[in-house]
Amino acid sequence: MMSPIKFCGALLIILSAVAHSQELAANSVAGGDETPAISALKLVGFNDAQDLVELQSLASGSTLDLAQFSVDELNIMAEVNDESTTGSVHFALSGPVSIDRWENNAIYTMEVETDNLNIRQQELPVGNYTLTVTPYAQADMEGPKGSASTVTFTVVDSKTISPSVPAIAAAELVAIDDATGMFNTIQRITEGSIINSADLNFERVNIVAVSENASKTGSVQFDLDGPAKIIRHENETAFTLADKSEHLQAAQGELPEGEYTLIITPFAEADAKGEAGVPLMLNFRVGDVEQSEEATTPSNGEQLVYDGSPANKTDNGFTVIRPSADSKLVYVSSSLGDDSNSCLSEASPCKSIKAGLEKMRDGYPDHIYLKRGDVWSHEQLFGLSSGRSAQEPAVLAYYGLTGARPKLESSGIVMHALQNKIANLHILGLEFSAAKVLSAETSDNAGIVLWGTNQNILFEDNKFSRMTVIVKAWKNAKPQNIHLRRNIWVDDAMATTHLAKLHIEGTSRLLIEENVFNYGNSKTANIADARPIALTIADASDSVTLRRNIIVGSSGGRGSCSPAQ
Repeated sequence: MMSPIKFCGALLIILSAVAHSQELAANSVAGGDETPAISALKLVGFNDAQDLVELQSLASGSTLDLAQFSVDELNIMAEVNDESTTGSVHFALSGPVSIDRWENNAIYTMEVETDNLNIRQQELPVGNYTLTVTPYAQADMEGPKGSASTVTFTVVDSKTISPSVPAIAAAELVAIDDATGMFNTIQRITEGSIINSADLNFERVNIVAVSENASKTGSVQFDLDGPAKIIRHENETAFTLADKSEHLQAAQGELPEGEYTLIITPFAEADAKGEAGVPLMLNFRVGDVEQSEEATTPSNGEQLVYDGSPANKTDNGFTVIRPSADSKLVYVSSSLGDDSNSCLSEASPCKSIKAGLEKMRDGYPDHIYLKRGDVWSHEQLFGLSSGRSAQEPAVLAYYGLTGARPKLESSGIVMHALQNKIANLHILGLEFSAAKVLSAETSDNAGIVLWGTNQNILFEDNKFSRMTVIVKAWKNAKPQNIHLRRNIWVDDAMATTHLAKLHIEGTSRLLIEENVFNYGNSKTANIADARPIALTIADASDSVTLRRNIIVGSSGGRGSCSPAQ
């Protein structure tokens, strides 16, 4: 007898299907009364006590409505003319799922009818099926063969999905802190996610379903299919895939490598009862991230262009921080962090920016988030990683709901890219500040210097306090697609300088939009020639866009280009 086959499909999704019409062939083949024959096919169920309950006769053209059955465990049973002449029955099911097995023991069922190995409703996808059942005189499909009975039928589910049940907003892979029992997020699981096996170096992990409103969610049903199979519901928040008393022993291989499908369905009441919400269905893989991403890395010949479309802006005009399915999210806090932490959740952040940068992968859309209100002194953004593409950039941004911008305080250059190209990078919502007021003699010590063929870089919503930003060509290698949006330059107390606070040179496809240069408090603001220069643009090759920038207390800007606007 073949082993039972486990399978899963979308739960509570209503589909219409056309039933086929065909009469059940129940007559025995020529050869006498001793030839085994099928007399009827029936859909049956098993209650909690494992008592068999007949639900519906099964003939060609039948429709099986899952919402009409009060039992969760289903099966198909073949009745025979004479059990004494029947040694085995072969079942061959095709459709959204397939089963190919034989049964030697009466009752003759398509799946094993004991030990909870029946077909659970959420494992029987809606759609059209064909079932062929063949009896044999002896066990294991041996001896004289009776006539095959073939039926076609349709599975539907008319259960109403209620929009009032809060949806599942996300699924997160978490590590369990053995000392505190706290959950530390490793990564979100989204459609097509890849969980790097190297990131599962924790003793215990779990998958948490994040409800949009946990207080109105009575329970969550999980159906995980793959190398590991789990079917259970959880009544208590946090809603976890595996029981909280044990979790998943990652070190013991309880989440092995392979392809998985996870269906998460919220319910209004406990024990997966009451109205159901819209299921969240995710396909993901556990394995080696490096190998799977080779094919998605842009080729050298691909032109990368920053996607500045309105679809990537919030309602107030700021760029959306949108991680990709396989983004690694790294958290850094100078006040709460420790460089020995995992750095992969707000509850377990790194302390230093350097440690956080070491967690990022070059060529991936990884994000590093700095805690709002924290300050880092004399740390530098050297060795920043590039993102995968202009549409999937690496991101340096912030986390937390309150507090000032994360502040990087430096007496010299805080970010420098001279020969090693940086591409596909967003820097959002930070403050860069000089640790001391620079004198005229040290005015060339700019805060941020990007020389050479850097491309697809966005600076947005940053504050530059006594800082200079320089972007320029280097040995004929020109920066491309540089965007500076809604940044603020303030508090410049330098007497003179031959460089502007934003100096752009030899750059192609440049956007400078809605920035503020506020030098109204300069001690030399009453001397026009001594006022700091806000902006210079030189030798821009093509497509320069300047719009809606504000310059206060500066001698203005200079340029040798023809702005588009």
